[in-house]
Amino acid sequence: MNGSERNLRFIMLKNRLAWLAVLALCLAAPTRADTLRAPDGTRIWYGIEGNAAGPTLVILHGGPGWNSSYLRGQLAPMATFARLVWVDQRACGRSAVPADARQMSLATHLADLEALRAHLGLRQWHVWGHSWGGLLAAFYAGRYPESVASVVAVAADPPHPRYTPAA
Repeated sequence: MNGSERNLRFIMLKNRLAWLAVLALCLAAPTRADTLRAPDGTRIWYGIEGNAAGPTLVILHGGPGWNSSYLRGQLAPMATFARLVWVDQRACGRSAVPADARQMSLATHLADLEALRAHLGLRQWHVWGHSWGGLLAAFYAGRYPESVASVVAVAADPPHPRYTPAA
């Protein structure tokens, strides 16, 4: 085996190891996981990891119907400087489905987030949302502006007027 073949094999091995590290990061569980009983009694799953001395960032997944695990590979590295709070929204992932379908509303999603913020003892947090989670982040900031330090909405469409919550 000549030098260029050895270099190529070494590069291929490094790439495989890098992909394994990314996969392990995606599958790793947060440092702390628990459930919160929402105001209507629905169990909401959340996980916490990262730098407890840094700013707190709540992460809202897309969907509805998805869960927070698909975002871990991209966002977990931020745990080196921030405290990350992963949330599976009601009826998604590890959170429970409400007993009453009328409890699946924008208002209850927003109340869940505010209850979690209060449960964690935070005055404010940064809110990051993807797709549907971005819309929730924007509506949450509008409903609870005193609870929000900043909002990042990634690939979130503007809401249709019929989904706008009553003031």
